[in-house]
Amino acid sequence: MRLKEGQAVWVKDTAIAKSDLYSIAHVVEVKGDKATVDVASSGKSQTVVIPVSECFHTNVGSDTPDHCQLVYLSEPTLLDNTRKRFAKDKIYTYVGDILVAVNPFKWIDGIYSEANMEACKGKRLYNAACGPHVYAIAEKAYVVMMKKKKSQCIVVSGESGAGKTETNRQLMNFLVWRGRS
Repeated sequence: MRLKEGQAVWVKDTAIAKSDLYSIAHVVEVKGDKATVDVASSGKSQTVVIPVSECFHTNVGSDTPDHCQLVYLSEPTLLDNTRKRFAKDKIYTYVGDILVAVNPFKWIDGIYSEANMEACKGKRLYNAACGPHVYAIAEKAYVVMMKKKKSQCIVVSGESGAGKTETNRQLMNFLVWRGRS
């Protein structure tokens, strides 16, 4: 990884690990395989020397609907993109053909509307007007099932409280709605 002085990078911040695994730092100096960086977060500021391999590029932009479209792909950039989307009530994000859902622990108006069902109907996974959505995944399975005349499977997994029950309920609602049309 090539680093330049003044460049923003993600670094593991063990002093503030209780709230975030990574913090933004600015490169002060690079000597060989070591980088001196300034880390400022939660009102604390520190200068540390770390291996260049522990510095991760940041991505420019507000949010990306598919993690695979990130310019720099790393644990901190995935977490940051997910956090940015979640802050805008965009609880779904693709990783290729996989849908990642983050339970908002609140109801988001319109997210499971018939208008979103219509926006996914007949659309390819990445062309649905509603963006990454559980309905888009269900539409893909429905279309393949109808085309190939073979059963399809959608795997929903996660920890307790992750929202698996609601996700399955919405998958079934969409498939029943789609089957009627």
